[in-house]
Amino acid sequence: MSVAFGHRMLSWADRRFAHHFADGPPPAKAPPKSTRERMVHERRMWLRHLLAYGIAGLILLLFSALIGDADRTAQLWNVFRLWSLVIVIDGVVALSYTTRRPISSANDR
Repeated sequence: MSVAFGHRMLSWADRRFAHHFADGPPPAKAPPKSTRERMVHERRMWLRHLLAYGIAGLILLLFSALIGDADRTAQLWNVFRLWSLVIVIDGVVALSYTTRRPISSANDR
């Protein structure tokens, strides 16, 4: 993991903590739905999720190799299988923003 990525993660958490517990400014909101900016935002968030999934998989693989007993790490792999389902669903939702059409308002009709 790069230092810049770790710094961004800490910065993200710090902004949210400051808002909820220290009267800080609210964190930036996601772009409005049905816009190109929202599509890019959702894909970027999914790629971050995919990166975290990959890093966790490598760490789990390393720990499994160090332990050397599949029975002792089976429960961790079960959680990872569930996370695999979540990552697929998240990807489908993120990619669905590509096919969405803008919703026209009553004023446009």
